[in-house]
Amino acid sequence: MITVKAFENSKSVRSESPNTGNRFITMMFEAFYKKTGAKVLEIASFNVNTGKVYLQKLGMVISTKAPNGGYFGQIKTR
Repeated sequence: MITVKAFENSKSVRSESPNTGNRFITMMFEAFYKKTGAKVLEIASFNVNTGKVYLQKLGMVISTKAPNGGYFGQIKTR
């Protein structure tokens, strides 16, 4: 099982894309693997408009606006 926490800190940056109007917040994400006790820290941009963030180190995506209330899982390519 994996637990992920996200938080803003003093280095967090808020920005907006001039082309799409999407708003982003750069945040720190901490993934904790309960089985091994390993922690992985990653800085990523959370898209406020879509509710998505891609964690490249983990190969995972978080979607806070999924129809079932939220999604956390592997990035799937088509």
